[in-house]
Amino acid sequence: MNLETEKIELIQLLLDSESEEVLKEIKQLLKREQERELSDSQKAELDRRLKKHSEGKMNFYSLEEYENRLNEVE
Repeated sequence: MNLETEKIELIQLLLDSESEEVLKEIKQLLKREQERELSDSQKAELDRRLKKHSEGKMNFYSLEEYENRLNEVE
């Protein structure tokens, strides 16, 4: 069964459902799915960082170095 057929079947099940609780749960599930997707700006930032990394322009620090830098700021 392809994706479009699955969607149509799900829509039919939703239309036939009389349970408000089931509909609420499905709605919450779909919202969580959308929230997990990255926004365009997040994708662009990741692409920028990957490019910088591949060009050798990224700075990396050990945990100890990072903690020392944090302590210097305080």
